[in-house]
Amino acid sequence: MVYLLILKMKIIKKLNEIKSDYYKRKIQKVISTSSYKEALSEVIIKKCYGHLDPSTIETKWAKKDVEDNLLKRILDVENNLIPWINDVYDFSGKTILEIGCGTGSMTIPFALRAKNIIACDVWETIDVAGKRANLFGCDNVNFILHPFDWASDEKVIRSFLADFPKVDMVTMDAVLEHLTISERLNLLKEVWDFLPPGGVLVIYETPNRLFYYDAHTFLLPFINSLPDELAVLYAKNKSPRKEFLDELEQENWQTRLYKAGRGVSYHEFELSIDFNKMKILNDGYSALLRNRQDDEYCQVLKNIFKKHIPHIPNGFTKEYIDLIIQKIKE
Repeated sequence: MVYLLILKMKIIKKLNEIKSDYYKRKIQKVISTSSYKEALSEVIIKKCYGHLDPSTIETKWAKKDVEDNLLKRILDVENNLIPWINDVYDFSGKTILEIGCGTGSMTIPFALRAKNIIACDVWETIDVAGKRANLFGCDNVNFILHPFDWASDEKVIRSFLADFPKVDMVTMDAVLEHLTISERLNLLKEVWDFLPPGGVLVIYETPNRLFYYDAHTFLLPFINSLPDELAVLYAKNKSPRKEFLDELEQENWQTRLYKAGRGVSYHEFELSIDFNKMKILNDGYSALLRNRQDDEYCQVLKNIFKKHIPHIPNGFTKEYIDLIIQKIKE
């Protein structure tokens, strides 16, 4: 009996490897065509840079961002994120809610494998995701544009989620750090309550406020640990990221600070999710994710966690919070 179970697992693993190779080849084939690059570049420039001075698109950083949206990000998802999830959870044939789909770099690799995708965002970059889905021939994606402040009201989130009878997995890729504290708590709580037992929540590329360096927004040490007012003053004087500083001069500077990107930590999760009813399936310590952090610093954090807060999972000690969390069946 045990032999048959092991054999079955080996067969399933081999089939998944074959399917994975097929999807990788398909993605490579599509993104290498001139029609893909031309069509998607046009809508990226229009939707991501249309509100800026036309000369902006000629800058070095803008050209790199366009190239990243075209190629790099979708390949990162296919080569890193997908194997990381598949290592612990098979989402083929399942329904996925993607909160913060952006330009669709994650949407497409998911859509090629899953049954249905509900992809939502608050930015018009969702039109880029829609165009990308068309170019890949993915007709199993339902794109939804939310009002900018939709996560500020937990009732609005709850009403939105109520429209879907069953979702097996919810993903948030680089989302939480762009929300205010109340929005983070609202979203995490409502999504967790909505997930069925056995359902999975995927958090990916979320900067950790406990890490010493902010590589996401202001490129400064310890700024995510500072009170908001001091963080703004320090950023204005010391940050090389001048493109963010005009945002901090606005009357609603505190909201702008969070929308630009502010670190997240286990605190938001512990206030929103019952840790006794969850299981960590995978985290940022997996060998399948690229090594993005200072291991020595992370080891110090792990030691502190072990001594003072042993109930907090080690995944919260990395530079980025990368977690696959499953809701335990009661």
